[in-house]
Amino acid sequence: MEAKNLRIGNLVGIEETALHADGCNHLEAIFEIEELKKDVAHFKGFHTGEYYKDLKGVKLNDGLLSLYGFKRDALGNMWIDLMTHWLSLRFVDGFYYPLYAQIPEMSHEDEQRVFMNRVESLHELQNLFFAITGQELELKHERSTCG
Repeated sequence: MEAKNLRIGNLVGIEETALHADGCNHLEAIFEIEELKKDVAHFKGFHTGEYYKDLKGVKLNDGLLSLYGFKRDALGNMWIDLMTHWLSLRFVDGFYYPLYAQIPEMSHEDEQRVFMNRVESLHELQNLFFAITGQELELKHERSTCG
């Protein structure tokens, strides 16, 4: 992973390291980036960092999306209502493909839609959500941390 793909507040996973001394399964551990330096990302709540090469994206799934307020629609897509706009994620061949739609202020069309490149990791969805809404993607339901 490269620093240019990350923002402070992104959630990522890491390869097997000393940070997992608490016994958590390393595939389930998620860390919040607090600071980005030249070669290392530092995590909230830890006094150490990890090299970018050791970071990995947290793979998206419907359960994870539901923790952030996404709901399943009648077609099986996951979507989130943003009042005058919405974001839908269509799962195809192992990837989520975003569709952003909004009710235009200056048009006579019912809504405008934009399909985007696939997202496969939570930090990619966080960055996309921030880019189109100007807000952080917030956790709506608590997630168990270990066990």
